[in-house]
Amino acid sequence: MDVSDGDLVGLARDGDAAAFRLLVERYRPLARARAARLCSRSDDVDDIVQESFLQAFVALDRLRDPDRFGAWLGGIVVNVHRAMARRASPTLLADWPEQLHSHSADGLPSADDLDRSEVLRQAVAELPVGQRRAVAMFYYADLPAGQISDSPGAAKSSLHKARRRLRDYISAHRPDLIPAAYRRSIMTPVRIAHAEARPGMLGDDMFYTERVLVVLADDAGGRALPIWLRAFDGQSVRVLLDRPAGYTGMAVVPEELTDRLLRAAGVTVTAVDIDELGPEVAAARIELGTPTGTRHVTARLADGLALAAAAGAPVRVADPVMDRLAVPVGGDDLLGPFIAREPAAAERERGLPRRQARNLAFTDGLD
Repeated sequence: MDVSDGDLVGLARDGDAAAFRLLVERYRPLARARAARLCSRSDDVDDIVQESFLQAFVALDRLRDPDRFGAWLGGIVVNVHRAMARRASPTLLADWPEQLHSHSADGLPSADDLDRSEVLRQAVAELPVGQRRAVAMFYYADLPAGQISDSPGAAKSSLHKARRRLRDYISAHRPDLIPAAYRRSIMTPVRIAHAEARPGMLGDDMFYTERVLVVLADDAGGRALPIWLRAFDGQSVRVLLDRPAGYTGMAVVPEELTDRLLRAAGVTVTAVDIDELGPEVAAARIELGTPTGTRHVTARLADGLALAAAAGAPVRVADPVMDRLAVPVGGDDLLGPFIAREPAAAERERGLPRRQARNLAFTDGLD
């Protein structure tokens, strides 16, 4: 059953995570095509697509015509590209103290994403005829219960049975499609172990910070999760991790000032959770302890990590993300396995094909 954009937007506004995942899948090709036309650097496309979907998710309540989600998203892609271009002036490094490693030839295979929309259609198709009709008329045709069956009671009974069957089917086949409000996500506690600048080449032996490699360590599980951030996004995490313990001087990065302002207002950052809104669209969910109770704010991945580092708050990553992208590590070397996957500077200069590491999906297609 094809669900319209307007219906998916309405469900997503009500907290249905599965609905927004379907919007991501439906419009990711459009967003990538538009970003590719705008970008002079092909390795910026993934960043623009991820940022655009995150901004769309946060601003979903401001979309006036839900059926025009695709056109609205296209405008967001253009604005995100412009903002990135304004912020993309390189940060020069005086020198690069270590040897650049040739990228590894044993890139890890990626897990194929199943067709989530097909799973939903299949789940509805397997309902008995009466229940399938009730679901279509009530949820998608927006008819009141009294017009679905002979009596409102019979309609509610059909809908109750249909919801139970759908829940059981999707729980067995794709539990990640269950709306977040009804799903208990299992999270893995991690620590921000490293934030390492990675170089780009300007020529004449001049380097600039092109990316920041942030490594999240799962000490209990012996795994590490790499996250590649653009230079201006990762700068705050780098600065905060380099600070001596107990630093009380003036705040020099925005997230540090934000944490101090929140504390002055009686609000503390109690946790930062990392999960995906859709395929390759990661986000941070910041948990705030306030005088009136716990509140949550959805933010960009880089902002969530930096705020966690500034506040000393625990960081947790959704188990499906860890299981798919974390790498087993031995000993204390958490950087080596990931730095070794970078293309060497000589390869960049020769113009050899380069597969830029993707944010939270760096292993996909890396060869």
